[in-house]
Amino acid sequence: YKLFEGNVADLPPTVLDNSPFESGYDTFRYAIAAELAVIGLVIALPRFAWILLAGTFGVFLAALFPLWQEGKDSCGCFGGTVEIRPEHMMLIDGGLMLFILFSRPWRMAKGAGLGPLAALALVGAGVAAPLLKLEPMAEPAAPAVDVDELRAKAGAANTGAGDADGTDEAAAESGAPDADGPSGADGGGAAADAGGGDAEAAKGEGSAEAEAETADAAEETVDAADGGADAPPAPGLPPFMQLDFENWTGKNVYELPFASIANFDQGFIDANAHVVVYRQTCEVCEAHLEDLQLEIQQEPQKWEGRPIVLMRIIEKTDTPENNICDVVPEPSQKVTLPALEKGYLVTTPLSFDVDEAMNITTVTDLSDH
Repeated sequence: YKLFEGNVADLPPTVLDNSPFESGYDTFRYAIAAELAVIGLVIALPRFAWILLAGTFGVFLAALFPLWQEGKDSCGCFGGTVEIRPEHMMLIDGGLMLFILFSRPWRMAKGAGLGPLAALALVGAGVAAPLLKLEPMAEPAAPAVDVDELRAKAGAANTGAGDADGTDEAAAESGAPDADGPSGADGGGAAADAGGGDAEAAKGEGSAEAEAETADAAEETVDAADGGADAPPAPGLPPFMQLDFENWTGKNVYELPFASIANFDQGFIDANAHVVVYRQTCEVCEAHLEDLQLEIQQEPQKWEGRPIVLMRIIEKTDTPENNICDVVPEPSQKVTLPALEKGYLVTTPLSFDVDEAMNITTVTDLSDH
């Protein structure tokens, strides 16, 4: 299941934290290779390889225990396809390890199993399978992002919105009837008032219809950009991406791999920005965004001149119904990372700051806050 349906995010944090490999993807590949190699040895040389098998179950139990303590819903033992609670998998693995000891494999005949040649073949196949199927993931090339162009684009959008508001106000002022009417022409004034009332009513109906159409169009645009359960990942995207935020400090934000696939249509990351990375189904993200919005309202001077950027990680299972992050800081820039086939390896929420040179200065893991 791991080989064909799993992804790096299925590995327990204990394994990733103690891995000798820098890349989580390499850890994933070699973990599968090690498991398959042990299986091959047990089939070929059971009298000796049972020690490795019992040790493997011991490693599983050590990795499952923290997941059980944290109350995780799935152990990830069978990839993302089959969900089994950690405590249930601990009972299975513990029972199998006891069964191995109860069967006393050390008393088996020396010639038991398929023999050394078969061991070489099975171990070789077990190691080769994940290394051939799960090829090393190349990082996307750094995008050619023109920050000045993004600023101009955002400025034009804001100016356009402001011009539209100003035009509406000017039209309302110039078309407003004289409430008192001309002196000595009460009838004319009344007629003007009546006509003005009809015009205002018509304008109100037209505005309501226009606003409804605009809202529908905006909703369709957001739905199309956000994707969701019915929107497969766009072609050309990597199947998986590890957001290695521990190593982001000091690097240009637009030279990191995620910038090559990010959608900047609704906003961008500017100098001196504070960026929050979140998922719409994450309860800790929901709480942090609400707290941040409250802090901005209570201490506006602290955030004056600091753009707020909300970077949302879109997942294939996202829908309008499961969005719990409906209270977000405003005004803010919106940046999205598109849904990937096997998702992103990162714990949300996290935040980082950007300096004048667009370099990341502070990265904070907010998942435990």
